[in-house]
Amino acid sequence: MKNILLIITVFFLSNCTSIKDDTLLNNQSGNENNNSLANTKVPTDFNYATTKELSFIISSTNLYQPVTYKIYAHEFGGDKVVIGSGLSNNDGQLTLIKSIPNYINTFTIEKYYKGYIFEEKIQSTSDNVYVSFDAFSKNLGISESSNARVSNGCSDQFYGVNTNGEIYIIDVNDTFSSTQLGSNLSHSTFACGVDKNGGIIYYNNSNKLYKYTIGTGISSLIGSNSSVGWNYVKMAYHNESGRLFAGATNKLRIVNPSDYSIYRTMTVSGFNTSENAGGDLVFTSTGKLYNVSSSGLYLYTFNADTTTCTATRISADNFPYTTTGIAVDRFDNIYITTNETTYSKIIKMDPGNGAYQEVKDLSFRVHDLGNYYCLDSELSTVDSDNDGVIDDLDKYPNDANKAYNNYSPSELGYSSLAFEDLYPSVGDYDFNDIIINYRMNLIANADNKIVSIEAEYIFKYVQGTELTSGFGVQLPIHSDSITSVTGSFLTTGLINVDSKGLETGHSTGAPVYIVFDNSYGMSINSGTLLKSAPINITIDLSAHPIPQADLSDIPFNPFIFINKDRTLEVHLAGKSPTAKFDTNHRNSGEDVGTFKTSDGHPWAIHIPHLFHPSLDGVDITNSYHQFSNFASSGGSSDSDWFNDDTGHRNNDNIIIDTTN
Repeated sequence: MKNILLIITVFFLSNCTSIKDDTLLNNQSGNENNNSLANTKVPTDFNYATTKELSFIISSTNLYQPVTYKIYAHEFGGDKVVIGSGLSNNDGQLTLIKSIPNYINTFTIEKYYKGYIFEEKIQSTSDNVYVSFDAFSKNLGISESSNARVSNGCSDQFYGVNTNGEIYIIDVNDTFSSTQLGSNLSHSTFACGVDKNGGIIYYNNSNKLYKYTIGTGISSLIGSNSSVGWNYVKMAYHNESGRLFAGATNKLRIVNPSDYSIYRTMTVSGFNTSENAGGDLVFTSTGKLYNVSSSGLYLYTFNADTTTCTATRISADNFPYTTTGIAVDRFDNIYITTNETTYSKIIKMDPGNGAYQEVKDLSFRVHDLGNYYCLDSELSTVDSDNDGVIDDLDKYPNDANKAYNNYSPSELGYSSLAFEDLYPSVGDYDFNDIIINYRMNLIANADNKIVSIEAEYIFKYVQGTELTSGFGVQLPIHSDSITSVTGSFLTTGLINVDSKGLETGHSTGAPVYIVFDNSYGMSINSGTLLKSAPINITIDLSAHPIPQADLSDIPFNPFIFINKDRTLEVHLAGKSPTAKFDTNHRNSGEDVGTFKTSDGHPWAIHIPHLFHPSLDGVDITNSYHQFSNFASSGGSSDSDWFNDDTGHRNNDNIIIDTTN
C-alpha cells in the first residue's frame, strides 16, 4: 500500500438550502402512534452508550521474540471482523484497547509465529479480556508469513465464466485487470467450481457435469444426472473433501465431481426462498461456506453429519444488485459479481457485517465466479521496510513508519451520529436533523502507536431540517502531538485555524478540528434524505506517535454547532463542551448539564452501524421499536436496537440509507 496522505478536495453543490416539506409531514401522519421517547423513563446515569472499551491483554508461554496478533470480533451471524492488529514485545505480550459495539462478547485472537497461525477463541463480558496462548492453542496451519515461501510472484486470481462459454482470468489487484482465455467452455453455464490443485474448472449445463482442464484448454463430459438440472446456479468446490456443493433457492446438494453422483440433498433453513434464487456459493480458506443473493450475505452451518444446513444472515439490509458470483482472496475477503445486462460489476464485501463497495466495472458479463488464490507455498516472507512486520502482515510493506490499519467500525462500513438541532429546547426526537456517517482508520506503526488518523465523514439530513449546522471533533490528546490536520471544509469565515489546521481558542490539552462549518449548500443529491460528498480528514501524528490506548474512545468527542453560532454546541450525552461553548445556553433551556434533559433524554446518539433515520417528525421509538427498552434499561437490554431483526424496525417510518 502506498504511503499517501489522503487529502481530498471535495466540491459541493451550492444554494441547496432546506425547506420545510409540509406534504411530507402530512403523508407520514398515518404512520405515527402514541409512543414517544419523552414518555420513556431513563436511568439518571445512562448516557446512551452503544459501544464499550475493552482491554485485550494477550500473552504467550515460552516465547522470546515479537509476534503479530490479530483480534477479531464476532458480529451479526457469528462471523468475524478484524478490530485490531499489533506486534508484541520480545516476551510475546501485547495489550490493545478497542472500542466495540456493546452487544459483542465473542472474540477470536490469532497469533502469527514461525510461519503458522495459532488461534484462541474467547467469550467475555469483562472490560479486561485475557488471552493466553500455550502449547495447546489451536494450530490453523501455515500462514502467509511462512519461512517456507519460495516465491513472491504469486497473485490471487478469479475465474469468471458466463453463458457464452467464455472464461476470464481476473487479477485481484488495484485494477482488477482481466484476460480472456483462448479456448471457451464447451457449453454455456451459470455455475462453476474451481479446483486449483487439480487445475480444473467444473461446470454444469442442463443435467450434465463437465470439467475444463486449465492447462490444456480442453473440456470433457464427466457424467449426466437428471436430478441436477440447469437451474443449479450456485456451485463451489471444497478442497478438503474434493466435493462440489451445488444449490438453488433453498436446496443444497453435495456432489461427487468424478461421476456426478449425489452424496446428499439438504433443505437450507433460514432465508426467504423468493429472495435467494440467484447468487452463488464460496468456501473460505477456513472452510466456511457463504451464500450471496439479493437479500444479502449468509453463512451456512451444518450439523455434525452434514445432513442439515442453516443459513445465518450477515447483512443488515437487502443487497441492491442481482448477484451472479462470489469468491474470496487469500485473506478471505469476499468479492461478488453482479448482472448489469451487458456487463458485470465487482463488489467487495465485509464478511463481518455485510458492508460493501463497488471496486470495478468489467467490460464483460460474469455469471459465476471461482476462487484461484495463492497457496501457502507460493507466498514469500519478506520484510521490505525492515520494521519487524512481515510484508504479508504489513499493510504498508514499503513504509517503516506504518504497519497496521485499525478501522472503526470496519474497512467498508460506517457508524453514525444523529443529532437534534433545537438545543437547548427539546426537539421531536426524530434524530434526523443532522446525521454524520463516519469511518476512521487509525494507522499504527510496528510499535503499535498511532501515526495517522484517516477519517471519512458524510453529512446527511432529512428534508424538513431548517437550521444550518457545523460539525467538529475534540481530540483526547495534546496538540503538541499533532503535526497537521487537513481536509476541513470551511466556507463562512466563522472558524479560525492555526498553522496545524486546528481551531484556535482551545487549550493544548483539548484540541479541536472542524470538519465543516456550514451544512447549507453541501448536499449533492435530491430527495428526502440529502447528503454531502465525503469529507476526508487526515491527522498526521507521525512526529509524536500516540499509544493506541489514548485514542480508543472513538468517535472521541464529536459535536455540532447550530445556526452559525459557534457557542451553541450539541454533544453526545455525558460529554463535555469545548471552550467555545456558552454555558448561558443551558440556563435558557432544558439541559441539566450533561447534554440531557431532567428526564435523561439526549440531543444526540451514537450508532455503531449505518443509521436509517426516521421520517421528519417521527419519534425514534415509532421507527425503532426496541429503542425504548434500550433507554429504559440503561443499555442492558436491546443494545442492537438499530438492526433489522424481526420486530426491530417500522420500515414505513424510516428512510433506508443506501450509502456504502
